[in-house]
Amino acid sequence: MSYKNLEIKIGQELKIPMWSSLTSEEKKFIIENPDKIKNKYYQLNFTEYKGNILLNVIYYNPQSNLLISGKKAKYTLNLNTNKPTSKSKIKKTLSDETINLIHSYLNLRQQILGVEN
Repeated sequence: MSYKNLEIKIGQELKIPMWSSLTSEEKKFIIENPDKIKNKYYQLNFTEYKGNILLNVIYYNPQSNLLISGKKAKYTLNLNTNKPTSKSKIKKTLSDETINLIHSYLNLRQQILGVEN
């Protein structure tokens, strides 16, 4: 599964609109007409905090190159426990299928990049 498809699947499960789920035309319209759009869109960001790998669903601002993560995340999943963190705004636990896809993605990433979790 591609990163984009993983991001879309997580967004669907959490009922969060993901930037990657938009078509090129929709993205172009949003970028060219920022004051006409009321929706917020989100993206995934993997981080590490105190030895725990976290999956954050963070706000995506197409007008900026900056990432907003950590306490600003709408959803934060601890990938050691596979449960949302206490500071996560959404407390839903993802399905076993989605959790397995996330771990498979991270394992593949580790193999390709040669990085450790």
